[in-house]
Amino acid sequence: MTKLSPEILATRETGDFAYGGVLERADLRGANLAALRLEDPSWTGCDFRDASFEDFRCMGGNLSQGRWEGAALGGARMMDVAFASGVFDGCWMERGVFPACDFRRCSLVGVDLALAELLGAVFDGANLRDANLEGARCVKVSFRGADLRGANLAGADLTQADLRGAMIEGAIFEGANTSEAVF
Repeated sequence: MTKLSPEILATRETGDFAYGGVLERADLRGANLAALRLEDPSWTGCDFRDASFEDFRCMGGNLSQGRWEGAALGGARMMDVAFASGVFDGCWMERGVFPACDFRRCSLVGVDLALAELLGAVFDGANLRDANLEGARCVKVSFRGADLRGANLAGADLTQADLRGAMIEGAIFEGANTSEAVF
């Protein structure tokens, strides 16, 4: 497993943000990354499977093409982060905060995003089959061309969401706010 710098690890104690640096294809499987505070990391193609991200904070950066299966991202707060082409299948992201994040072409099959904050996030071309987005705030989220078949969007706020070209067969929209959403 890849070791992180002492400056990054110290953010758990100080609450300050540290520059995330550059990691390519690093093995962080099963790592305890809880409570870290990062700014603009460039961690591309990394393996985060089964890692813990509770109370993780990240502002900006590129975490694209990562493997996230089984990772615990519940309660994580990541703003304006690129996750493009990542694999999140079966990931726990309940109550996570991901405003303006880029999930284009990601695989998010069976992901739990219940009660997540996704304001302005982009899921264009993403696979969200059987994902749970119950009660999620998806205001101004783009799901253009996304696969939402079987997804649970009950009670979600889809105000001004863009669902053009999205596959929505079998998706549950009961109680969802779709005002000004584009289908």
